[in-house]
Amino acid sequence: MRALPPEVLTRTAHAVLVAPSLALKHALRKVAALAAADFQEDQPETAARIRQLVSASSGLFDAAMIEAAQLTLSDPALFTHYWQDSVAMARFFEVWAEPGASLDFDCLLSVLGDLHSSWRDDLAHAPHFHAPATVVLGGEDPVIDAAESLKLARTIFPTAEATTISHTGHFPHLERPELFLDLLRKGATVR
Repeated sequence: MRALPPEVLTRTAHAVLVAPSLALKHALRKVAALAAADFQEDQPETAARIRQLVSASSGLFDAAMIEAAQLTLSDPALFTHYWQDSVAMARFFEVWAEPGASLDFDCLLSVLGDLHSSWRDDLAHAPHFHAPATVVLGGEDPVIDAAESLKLARTIFPTAEATTISHTGHFPHLERPELFLDLLRKGATVR
């Protein structure tokens, strides 16, 4: 992780981390497990292959994890796990269907591949920022472990506090935007 120039750090009044995947290796494994469960009934061979690849992976994004990620991303139901609010999910997918608005999976795989050699989930090497920080978590996020996320955030922002928005998944800011914006405006804790 590259340090920011001091002038940027002094201008930071408050950092907000929304469902941060700071334990990236663990998060990728959880996403792969979701896909394997989805494939289990109709495509058990794909489910078994994902599990085998994740088990064989020894790094963040080595060859085994790249193949597991490619299979995982082929799961048509994968992103439905990330939501609790079906209306918010439908809006998201409407926008995502617009030309140029969808995630470029090849780009994602490339970025993760570049991180492979330098990323460490312990974040002990990361610089410390002394600005206040809030970690915003979804109450039913299937990917992010709330306690682990706060622990890792505190390696970077020692005074970080967590706020959980209940009845939301991995995108609490999109499922309950009014509460999220209120949090940003007032600095209030949302439950």
